[in-house]
Amino acid sequence: MSTTYEPSGGNGRGEARRGAPDSGEELRRQASQTVEQAKQRGSEKLEQGKDAAATQAEQAAAAVRRAADELGAESSLASYANQLSEGLQTIADGLRNKSVSDIAADMETLARRNPTTFVLASVAVGLALGRFMKASRQRIESTETSRVEETIAFEEVDTDRRA
Repeated sequence: MSTTYEPSGGNGRGEARRGAPDSGEELRRQASQTVEQAKQRGSEKLEQGKDAAATQAEQAAAAVRRAADELGAESSLASYANQLSEGLQTIADGLRNKSVSDIAADMETLARRNPTTFVLASVAVGLALGRFMKASRQRIESTETSRVEETIAFEEVDTDRRA
């Protein structure tokens, strides 16, 4: 910020103007800087989400692989489970090894080439995310309930000791 002296007409009195930016260029620079910071934070969040999704896909692949092993090598269901496990691992590897912009470009290409598959996959992902969110909420609520029950039980024991 700067202080500028501006004469006011011919009366000999000048006024100092404080607090205004030097120019519109300063405002544009600040706006551009703010936009870049927002883009950076958004990119970081997307990368974190991508890494979390890759981890979830790896965990799901491992769980399906264990289930296939328990079913036995002769079972046709085990064969399907192994294929699913390999597919999940491929997805996890793709998420780990590609940038967010590469993944977005791949999704766009898939949507253009196979719109039906893309819509069905989007619905499946939406359902899976919904189930995950519901299970997470229930787990959180269950944890909170057990903490409250533990606190009540502790207070009852403490009250009994005092009596």
